[in-house]
Amino acid sequence: TTRTVIVLEGLFDMLITAQKIHQLGRDADTVAVYTNGASPAAKMKQWFSQHNQFEYVLFSDPDAAGEEWTDTLTTCIQAGGAQVCAFKPPDQLDPDEAILKGWWPSIL
Repeated sequence: TTRTVIVLEGLFDMLITAQKIHQLGRDADTVAVYTNGASPAAKMKQWFSQHNQFEYVLFSDPDAAGEEWTDTLTTCIQAGGAQVCAFKPPDQLDPDEAILKGWWPSIL
């Protein structure tokens, strides 16, 4: 029943996001995954391009690597025909820090 995949760069970002998804009662339709850094492996990029049944939401880190990561994943996801939306947390915070301080995109 998963419809939305929230993609993050790091493990702690993913764990805090998964906790927030659970707190919101969205476990049935939303999952969090991470790419283990700003340079996703070729197989991972291929997977994103081949799974257009999901809506993707990217939470990037607030640095140049995060911008490159967002561009790379957006290109892969859109090449497969899926929708993607990208967010950068406020105040130059990493996603996990921002979520712990109460940030969460209203579309979710």
